[in-house]
Amino acid sequence: MPMPAEPPLVLPDDMSLVVPPVVPLPMEPEPDAPVEPEPMEPLDPVAPVEPVRFAVLPAVLLRLVLPVPPIAPLEPEPEPLMAPLEPEPVPPMAPGPLVPPGPVAPPVEPPPAAPPAEPPAPPPAPPA
Repeated sequence: MPMPAEPPLVLPDDMSLVVPPVVPLPMEPEPDAPVEPEPMEPLDPVAPVEPVRFAVLPAVLLRLVLPVPPIAPLEPEPEPLMAPLEPEPVPPMAPGPLVPPGPVAPPVEPPPAAPPAEPPAPPPAPPA
């Protein structure tokens, strides 16, 4: 769907039509006596940063810093109640057709062989 063409921007020759006139804002009356600014409290110097204490660190970080106690050895596995099962040997298949009997497609006969091509005749010997 084509977009409608926008009309070209035409600026008037008189720029006062484009820029709105400046309207003066109402001024506040000046006070009779000058107002003194309020005295400011002196700023505190930058407080020193307290060192991080171990009580604040999470347990994960403590594990990285402190030695980890050794893990208790695992109990030995109890003996199995049954002996492991061994796969049973598969008996050989009985002789017989692997495909159940049913309609059989006729065998495909190969196309008849083409007769052997005769060897080309030797070129005639040039006269001597």
